Amino acid sequence: MAHGFLTRVFEVFDKHQTSIDLIATSEVSISVTTDRPDTVASIATDLQEYGQVRVLSNASIVTVVGRQFREKSGIAGQVFDALRNVNIMMISGGASDINLSFVVSDDEADKAMRQLHGTFFASMQNPQQTAGSART
Repeated sequence: MAHGFLTRVFEVFDKHQTSIDLIATSEVSISVTTDRPDTVASIATDLQEYGQVRVLSNASIVTVVGRQFREKSGIAGQVFDALRNVNIMMISGGASDINLSFVVSDDEADKAMRQLHGTFFASMQNPQQTAGSART
């Protein structure tokens, strides 16, 4: 990751008037998502000047939103536990402290949503069951 690398990457997206939805970086790579499939081929061609480019299609973004990510320990663990059967291709934490996004294949997006919903909202759907469990 040479000085100015991210600037050059972002300039390619700017040239093609394409916004980046999510970004995840490491010492040796950068992963981004965009909702402009019409510009991806041109962007990939331009980015090859700076390194290897791999394009993944048929993917969905699943985002968990809540104010307690940084205030309450264990929330992120619950999210990852709920997604233990889902192949996560990318993880991006929001700049704010209220969201965590995942890129999964389109085939697994509904499964991911159901599992997250089951983990965080199952007790809210059936209050009598929750009350009954509290007594036992």
